[in-house]
Amino acid sequence: MADRVSVDGGTHRPGAPAEALPARAGRRAPATRPGTMSALVAVTVLVGAELLRVFPSLVAWQLGSTARLSVAAVVAVAVAPFVLTTVAAVAVATREPTVVLGVAGLVMSAARLGVQVSDPDLAVLLAGVGLLAFLTTISVLALMALPLFGGGVVVGVVLDAAVRAALGTRDLAWIDEPWAVAAVAAIVTWHALLVLDRVRRPVELHGRDLAASLPLVALGPVLLVESFLLTNQGWVGEHLGVGWTGATAVIATAGVAGVVAAAATARRPDSWVPWLGVAGGIAIVALAGGGPLPGWWWALGVLVAQAGVGSGLTTIATRGVGTGGRLTAAWAVALGHLLLLVALTAFDGRGVLGVALSPTATVVAIGALLAGGTALARRRPAPRPHGAGGAQIPSLLVVVAAPMAALLIALPVLSGVAGDAEGTGEPGFPVRVATYNVRLAFSADGRLNVEEVADALRPGAPDIVGLQEVPRGHLRSGGVDMLGWLQRSLGLPYAAFQAAT
Repeated sequence: MADRVSVDGGTHRPGAPAEALPARAGRRAPATRPGTMSALVAVTVLVGAELLRVFPSLVAWQLGSTARLSVAAVVAVAVAPFVLTTVAAVAVATREPTVVLGVAGLVMSAARLGVQVSDPDLAVLLAGVGLLAFLTTISVLALMALPLFGGGVVVGVVLDAAVRAALGTRDLAWIDEPWAVAAVAAIVTWHALLVLDRVRRPVELHGRDLAASLPLVALGPVLLVESFLLTNQGWVGEHLGVGWTGATAVIATAGVAGVVAAAATARRPDSWVPWLGVAGGIAIVALAGGGPLPGWWWALGVLVAQAGVGSGLTTIATRGVGTGGRLTAAWAVALGHLLLLVALTAFDGRGVLGVALSPTATVVAIGALLAGGTALARRRPAPRPHGAGGAQIPSLLVVVAAPMAALLIALPVLSGVAGDAEGTGEPGFPVRVATYNVRLAFSADGRLNVEEVADALRPGAPDIVGLQEVPRGHLRSGGVDMLGWLQRSLGLPYAAFQAAT
């Protein structure tokens, strides 16, 4: 055994709780570059959150269409990733996880790129396989008890929100422009390099007894709230009463708060900071039950919720290490992923086994799960303080740099903001009005295609556009805020929105 192992920039003795990943006999533990593990978690969640966003919308389209795939086949595809992840999580806990981590990470990356360029039928299968790989990778990372696990999650989803913001809030999977494909390729290539870097190092799974494992159940559902609500510009903008830019600013600021809270929790696990997880859970409950009452108090709630997610997941992932068998922890992670499936179904509105589930009640339950899981984890012995905080920044900057550079260069091409809708008439001329049922942004061939709607409206140069079936962060439409996109692309900045549900 090596005397010391460097993990994510911090040096620890073997046996130290939470952060130490001891080398096996006969194997040297190479020095880990600062930020490698946090960057791996961050970009895993970035790619995985996109798959999580894509997958339900693809399945919803196939279930609602005249079926190129049978309903039974689509339902099997919808459920299979979550059920198989349960098997994978338990199997990994009893075996060498290095190969699993590498294969799952590479499969997830390949699937994400494949969804970008494939037709809708094949994309359903690819997204399902990719989602299975994502959940398996997250399971392994959780069982490794990574320091700054929550920080990586928050950073990953904030990067995801930034990518969507740069593309006019559209989901990345539905953009056919070469620049967008190049951006996705840059993201998944960097993830593949990080995975290969990680699997060359020894990986040790840590055990937890039953009491220490229970908080891990919160992992899956909290990822859903993080991916679909706290970084959703349609949801945040509508409730806050601000536009696309204001919602983006709130999301970015809250994301920074989440990273800071996660780093502070790792640095001072015995302080008051980990209680932010409880506060974040309470904030999620308040946001879900508060209704559409615009105000800056709501922005504060998003900030507290993000900080709570970062702090709470860091506390949950790093407590109770070395207390018993790994299988108990694996079953807890697997149960969390099955609850993620239930929550996804509730958000989609079709219910579970014929039982209707309220999306609001589901979010309230997830907030309570985060608060309760953090409080329960706080009762376990604190891990050794981890010195991460700024150490992961260089690697995370590289995660952002390549894809964001491509996106910013391509933004004028992708957004199409060229003033097409300006100068449509002189004062005193009749107002030109158009109306369009956008079918939740789906085109006739089954793709989410907001460009098609903009292209149909632009030649008529309308002054006022009335739209029906407009998605604003709807799960079935992949989290697209179509209203925000059309405001930008058509140069029509003023909008009035009446929610139907």
